[in-house]
Amino acid sequence: MTRRLQTLLWAALAAFFVVSCGEDAQNGADLQTMAVEAHLEPCTLDGLGMCVLGTIGGQQHTLVAVEGFDFVWGRRATLEVERAADGEDGQERYILVRVVSDEAVPLGEEFTIELNRLFLGNPSQGGASGSLLGERDFTCRTQEICDQLADAASEPAQSFNIQMRFSHPPEPTTPLLLTAAGLVEE
Repeated sequence: MTRRLQTLLWAALAAFFVVSCGEDAQNGADLQTMAVEAHLEPCTLDGLGMCVLGTIGGQQHTLVAVEGFDFVWGRRATLEVERAADGEDGQERYILVRVVSDEAVPLGEEFTIELNRLFLGNPSQGGASGSLLGERDFTCRTQEICDQLADAASEPAQSFNIQMRFSHPPEPTTPLLLTAAGLVEE
């Protein structure tokens, strides 16, 4: 009888172990590597805003944020993240486990974003600067570029975007440098 009870206890313990391991794998215990771009992208996930661009396994994700990660313009990072349950709004959520690498992009590296004119502050003719939703300031390389941007932003048509090319400045707190701007017809 004692031997039979021991066998049953061992079998129950083994079954518990197998079930527990299976639940850990299903509950997000797997970690993923995410490459984070050095600039934010315009998005409408949480209202009108600027979102993190993260790539996992070759697939790009637009995220309001990665919990525990402080984004810095001009710095490209590789993160180890854990997928969390989607938020109530259905947005993807990731939690930072650790920063694998974090390095500044080369001075002057350029990137292009396409945005609706609603994402711009009010650029005006003759101005030499602007803002992306008040979150990131920029200056124009030339007055002509700022005038082109103001012309594009003042177009009466609703269905167009503006493509803007920026250069990263030497310091993350320095305004971006707008090197080109133009209208994109839809």
